[in-house]
Amino acid sequence: MAGDAEPHGVVLWTKYRGAGALEVRLWRICRDEQGNPWQEPVSNATTNFPPRPEKDKLKHKSKFVHVEIGGLEPGTDYKYMFIERHGSGRTVSSPIGHFRTAIEHSSNQAQPEPVTFGGTSCTSQVMPHVQNTNRNLEAAYKKRDEWKISFFVHAGDQLYCDARTEPPPDDIADYHKRYEEAFSNNHGRKSRSSPKGLNALHREFGMYTTWDDHEVVDNWQGKHRFPKKIESIAKQRAINIESANRSITDAGKASFFQHQPIRNNQANNNHQTHTHRPSCKCPTGGNQSPARSRNKKKIWGSFRWGNTLELFILDCRSERRVIRSDSDEIVKGRYISKKQMEWLINGLHNSPAVFKFILNSSPIGIFPNRRQGELLQKVLNQEKSLQRALKRKNPASQDLKRLIKRLMAPIKKKKEILLRKKLLPKREQRLLQLLNIEHRRLRKQLKQQLSLQDMKLLQQQAKLLRKQTNLLRKRARTPEKSAKGGDYRWDAPWLRRQRERILSAAQCVGGVCWLSGDLHYGSVGGLGLDSGQYPNVCEVLMGPGGQGIRKRKRRRHIRSFEKLWSNHWRFSTPKDNYVIIRAVPDLINRDNSTLEIRFFRRHRQLYGEKRGYNMKFKEELPPPQ
Repeated sequence: MAGDAEPHGVVLWTKYRGAGALEVRLWRICRDEQGNPWQEPVSNATTNFPPRPEKDKLKHKSKFVHVEIGGLEPGTDYKYMFIERHGSGRTVSSPIGHFRTAIEHSSNQAQPEPVTFGGTSCTSQVMPHVQNTNRNLEAAYKKRDEWKISFFVHAGDQLYCDARTEPPPDDIADYHKRYEEAFSNNHGRKSRSSPKGLNALHREFGMYTTWDDHEVVDNWQGKHRFPKKIESIAKQRAINIESANRSITDAGKASFFQHQPIRNNQANNNHQTHTHRPSCKCPTGGNQSPARSRNKKKIWGSFRWGNTLELFILDCRSERRVIRSDSDEIVKGRYISKKQMEWLINGLHNSPAVFKFILNSSPIGIFPNRRQGELLQKVLNQEKSLQRALKRKNPASQDLKRLIKRLMAPIKKKKEILLRKKLLPKREQRLLQLLNIEHRRLRKQLKQQLSLQDMKLLQQQAKLLRKQTNLLRKRARTPEKSAKGGDYRWDAPWLRRQRERILSAAQCVGGVCWLSGDLHYGSVGGLGLDSGQYPNVCEVLMGPGGQGIRKRKRRRHIRSFEKLWSNHWRFSTPKDNYVIIRAVPDLINRDNSTLEIRFFRRHRQLYGEKRGYNMKFKEELPPPQ
């Protein structure tokens, strides 16, 4: 597997249990004048193998090889293969993988080339859901040449280590077993000609990854209260819950970094300092260096693909802090650390790229939970019934009907006769025009009156809705009860302040699109309940890449929410999906830059649309022929 690609380097990963010498073979893919590809061996690439002492060959750390390769050409396709040599001259080779290096940043104003990439999340490896995952991801990797996909992003939950069909993981060996099954060909069925699922994805693309809770344990989020699964493990084994929590979370985090092609220490991207607009109120200064490091177990960092895009990878799990009181109310918390937030805000403002993508495992948008959805549906029904009552009882509408009937009655028959003969006297023709003008004026006045009354009604209903939702939050004793599609992440004012600060910076910069997962349905649009406050920020929910059959109640809830806030989702689906995004930049006039976002389920396109630099919807994209 290849990952963390930069213009002149990449990280290659493999799992190796042998004791012989291990080598890496590289081929650069070139094309002739007719566009036919041919391969050229690379001999000047520098490799950095970690030392493998003889006594450490049987330990867990020695089984995972991370090779940082430098000296590569930017924007170039490569193939690679690991080779094991034995003393007898026999060699054993791994399957051939593929990756593309990032485009190099240019300081001149030349038009940058478009970049296409794919993304998904929540690729379940639990039987029988793994079959859906394999079919979906196999179709994704076959689209690499058709759509010229440069890389692939994964927004967390690559596999479900805490699967319900098996005992929850206890130590690092259990995590290694889950990863070995997930990364192999269809759970142990080895076939080099037809890779399946995650194995196919890892072979064909350079990856950029982040984590979510299921890489460790369900509902894991930094220094949060102990998840229920850890409590049950501690109770079954009669051990201290704090020690069980420490050992399980450490094992989950260590196994994740052992199985991902993440750089040991990412160098700073050297963002050029840009002059902020006078109206910009975002704070400057503070931390400006990424922390992505395999040894330090840090996730957040950024990768630039020329002047086209920059990908910011966030860690909203291990740095999240939620402190609750004895009555289970949030008294203090944070979404991400202060250093990560300062780095993100400075990186967004100083990035020379046209588009800025933020890869985040948990959505930044606010989504209503099921109880809130039922209340919203009641409000919607009340609005409809009240509008109908207002139209029936409004005296203006009754006067309008009487006026039209009285004025039109004398000339109705004569008008019909004259129209049949295609003759109409000028006097009556002028009268008909005046009637039409008066009709439109009165109708416009009626609509204005109704809109003002509707606004007052909506304000009253919004106050009632806030009271009802606050009561529901107090009744919900644990965050798990309100976490089913709800906005429990933003309950506390400390969390909301961080969210508003991050989104204000994104709104100020422009060209920012969030790539999120976790909620097990795909959608594209605004930020939910406060889309109007941040109109120039877009969020794409990717995935799930593979899951079980979703319940109909969830789909009905989504539809009822769409009716209330049509500016939130242009599209949403509970089906398995992956996303292909094409960024087409324009440095001369950034307003002409566009994003093409397409959702696929296996080989079929579910939806496609085009958005501008300000993330406004432009048009729908038809399925490819």
